[in-house]
Amino acid sequence: MNNTSNIIDNKNQKMWEYLKDNIEEGSKLSIVSAYFTIYAYYELKEKFDDIESLNFLFGEPSFIKNMDLDQMQSKEFTIEDNSTNITIKNRLKQKKVAKECAKWIEEKVNIKSMVKPNFLHGKMYHIEKPGRDPRAITGSSNFTYSGLGFKNSHNIELNVYLSDQRDVNESKKWFDSIWNDNTGLVEDVKYQVLEYLNKLYKDNSPEIVYLFTLYKIFEEYVENQEKYTQQEDFQETKIWNMLYDFQKDGVKAAISKIEKHNGCILADSVGLGKTFEALAVIKYYEMKNDRVLVLCPKRLYENWNTYKGTVKDNILLEDKFYYDIFFHTDLSRDKGRAANGYLLEEINWERYDLVVIDESHNFRNKRAVKNRVTRYEKLMNNIIKAGQNTKVLMLTATPINNDLSDLHNQINFITKENDQALKNQNIERISSVVKKAQRNFDKWADEKNKGSKIDLVEEMDSDFFKLLDEYTISRSRKHIKKYYDIKKIGKFPKRLKPISIYSELDTSNQVMNYEQLNNKILEMDLSIYYPSNFVRKLSQEEYAEKHDTIVKGGTGILSQADREQNLILMLKTNYLKRLESSVHSFRLTFERLAKKHENLINKIENYKENREEYKEIDLDLNKEEYSEEEMDLLIEGKINFNLKEMRASEWLEKIKRDYKVIKELLKEANKINREKDAKLKTLIKLIEDKIKNPINKDNKKILIFTAYADTANYLYLNLKEELSKKNLEFGLVTGTGPNNSTIGLKNFEEILQSFSPKSKGKINCEKEIDILVATDCISEGQNLQDCDYLINYDIHWNPVRITQRFGRIDRIGSKNQKIQLVNFWPEKDLEKYINLEKRVKNRMALSDMSGTGQENIIEVREDEDNYLDFREKQLKKLQNEIIDLEDMDDTISLTDFTLDNYKMDLTNYLEKNKNLKHLPEGIYSIVPLPKDIEYSEDSLPKNIKEFIKPGVIFCLKLKSSKKEKVEKRLEKFNPVAPYFLVYIYDNGEIKFNYTNLKQLLEIYKLLASGGKQPYEELEKIFTKETNDGENMEKYSNLLRTIVKQINKKLNHQSMRTLGMGAGRGQINLISKENQITDEEEFELISFLIIKEKENYDG
Repeated sequence: MNNTSNIIDNKNQKMWEYLKDNIEEGSKLSIVSAYFTIYAYYELKEKFDDIESLNFLFGEPSFIKNMDLDQMQSKEFTIEDNSTNITIKNRLKQKKVAKECAKWIEEKVNIKSMVKPNFLHGKMYHIEKPGRDPRAITGSSNFTYSGLGFKNSHNIELNVYLSDQRDVNESKKWFDSIWNDNTGLVEDVKYQVLEYLNKLYKDNSPEIVYLFTLYKIFEEYVENQEKYTQQEDFQETKIWNMLYDFQKDGVKAAISKIEKHNGCILADSVGLGKTFEALAVIKYYEMKNDRVLVLCPKRLYENWNTYKGTVKDNILLEDKFYYDIFFHTDLSRDKGRAANGYLLEEINWERYDLVVIDESHNFRNKRAVKNRVTRYEKLMNNIIKAGQNTKVLMLTATPINNDLSDLHNQINFITKENDQALKNQNIERISSVVKKAQRNFDKWADEKNKGSKIDLVEEMDSDFFKLLDEYTISRSRKHIKKYYDIKKIGKFPKRLKPISIYSELDTSNQVMNYEQLNNKILEMDLSIYYPSNFVRKLSQEEYAEKHDTIVKGGTGILSQADREQNLILMLKTNYLKRLESSVHSFRLTFERLAKKHENLINKIENYKENREEYKEIDLDLNKEEYSEEEMDLLIEGKINFNLKEMRASEWLEKIKRDYKVIKELLKEANKINREKDAKLKTLIKLIEDKIKNPINKDNKKILIFTAYADTANYLYLNLKEELSKKNLEFGLVTGTGPNNSTIGLKNFEEILQSFSPKSKGKINCEKEIDILVATDCISEGQNLQDCDYLINYDIHWNPVRITQRFGRIDRIGSKNQKIQLVNFWPEKDLEKYINLEKRVKNRMALSDMSGTGQENIIEVREDEDNYLDFREKQLKKLQNEIIDLEDMDDTISLTDFTLDNYKMDLTNYLEKNKNLKHLPEGIYSIVPLPKDIEYSEDSLPKNIKEFIKPGVIFCLKLKSSKKEKVEKRLEKFNPVAPYFLVYIYDNGEIKFNYTNLKQLLEIYKLLASGGKQPYEELEKIFTKETNDGENMEKYSNLLRTIVKQINKKLNHQSMRTLGMGAGRGQINLISKENQITDEEEFELISFLIIKEKENYDG
């Protein structure tokens, strides 16, 4: 050591060098420091181990108080030293270092601490050497790795070597006077220090290491979560206390996102109770005196109205909900009365603080209509943008298939169409992220290149994960089973194999079959809905100027003809669906259609005789028979036309030709009455068999679904007497007309309560309904799990709706052991039936495709056949099994990209345990291979078992010095940057890199589940292999391999931004000098070792 100066500043002279030079065997040390760290001890271990004794005085009590895990407020311990200064090699040896340090303290060290804070600020090191003069230093250096000036430390200290022996002796007297104080100035804390050191070297359970890893990755999220839903009055509400734990977690996450971003998309799977979660969110904001608007489809009105105000039998009556309810279609009108009785022209839409949109996917189309405000535009401009900081909660169970513009349009309601809303989260433009993700989707969806979901997830930039993470919540049924205690919330019932029924139309086989009838439907042009095709050439330009709309940023035109052809396509498809539902529904539809044709034929013919009186033609369309989407097209496409400007005779000829086909179809339909209805007779037989052979003891309940109120009414009228003879009570709910039952009830909710009184909380139910026929007005938001048998009398062509229907009885906590799904199929050859729809669409190819694309209400895709093929696969599976759509290999859902389940794992644990915050970095645990331990099939699926081999899952964090230079670029590629999670086999092969975050966390969770205690046998193997933690070279080598692969992967991803056509400012190349090349650029957060048991010989 250079003795030319008495100043030791860790720049020219190092404190550790002074101590090393002056500590001798048998020395007695006295030290005052605010901190003590094990790595400072370990660097001078050879010297410290030979001393006779050390009296160590903590100058600040906060360090000792921080060791009390119940009292600690600090976010970072320093007993294991500042992580940025500790090498990974040392961190790997943390257990050994802590254990040896504890042994040394036990034998040779006494430790006391000041009781009062801010009472002693000095640092001192006093060394008594055997037979020689003592030495002393006073100054600023703490007993830490950086304070003593080791290696990576850049601290500049000011310490003075006391050269005057009198000063040295005075410093010792000063120390002794404090050390020996008996007035309460100091206290003995050796026990507390040893207790904490024990936490550093004790064996950790796999579960704790998993949760600690989550805590480090999601620390910011946890801090934000704790801000909300803590107020006692909210937690005392009826709705909050009715929720399952997973629903409460969803509510907390939704409120957090709404508070942060003004909106959230809640996309939990079917049957998980989104309506109740939304009601809890509504209550939270109503308690803040916010005005809440609920927008729902007409068929779901009663779902929401049931819980409002003083509605009879309202189970949430005490919560006094006061939200307003409007239909989606109310936004398509400016006048008239809404569902709640309000006059639409008097509504002050901008007054609402929170807008809840049920089935928000109905607003996915941002199409344009000239001279008319669409409901999308009205919602955006008149409600959300016009309001003061209006918040939005959207509910949807529709998974992502291939078109992300749907999702983007819904996100726009949250951002108020601000494309840079996530700029603070390093997402420059949301549209760019969605477009890039769409390209990846398109590539993945191409059958020629089709890979697994894992392949797609890996290809996605982390910006897409971040986008979904900021705005969406999505949990699946599988997630709930895997991540929550089913014992507390009840299990899902066992799904029996679906029963598939293939019924003919009539018993006598005298009527055309589906294909023949469809051919007849295709013969129609439906010219009654295509007036623009008959406008005279001289007037066409005028009509185009009035009604054609520029779309796609000026690159396309949506003409009036496009709208009309879209409507015709939708109507023809609807006729086929009505035929599949029931001949009765088909007959009624064509009777109404025939009447429209007759009326228009009369008007046009009268025009020839009295041109002035009949020159203005209005189709006078009956709104009741159309769906919401059809009504949108009717309203948006409806224009007044003048017969003077049309080729009236030509139009009349076409209408008459269609009318002739309609009459032929009606003739066929009229051949089938109740006695000849083969499908109805099959249904009666099914009901009889179920009653005679219940699948659960004494359960006679059956729920029958149909898409159409006409069919539901037909079934009720034709079954009620038959069922009455068998002492069975029957009910009907349609959502569009009067409800009914054989027990005298007419009220929607009363009928449902009598059908499923237990699930509806109706304790005293005098008379129960056994069989209920319903439309899709109850396919969402209803818990009808008293029932165990569901019949789809018609198959909805969207598989999502089928799972929604089954979700009424397939619910968590069901009392039924088993449940049965029965599906009526129109054809045994499903491909043949799907081809009928393809033929409809192919015949209706639009004349001007430039005007459709993403603006088209019926989503005409360039790959329409691929879409139908995709849906055909789903429907085929439904013939043999109950499917959760988000679990299908060829279906992508939000669940595949969000990390909600792991965040919920963490928040659930932190509600009862705060110790994660105070665990040291560098901890590890060991788990056995799946073949060495019993995992339940649900917790560790076979496909995961197969690729788990001996290795390590490391969690690393980029050190701040490097992070500051590359963090923004890293966040484009790694959704949890600066953290990196990697699974590497013992042979050096990386199974999952940081880009596979979802898979890594899934494996981590599954391996750690149930591991509440360390595996002692495996710990013995590890101790033997590493010489009690001394030889960690194997793990150092694995880390070096990981760092090389991280750098390689980052470079690959950087170059991909060039290939993906990144715009200016979006290219994320990391400069050579800033590339990650060394493992010491990382901190080691945690590691999970996966080992085989048989390697241990004792």
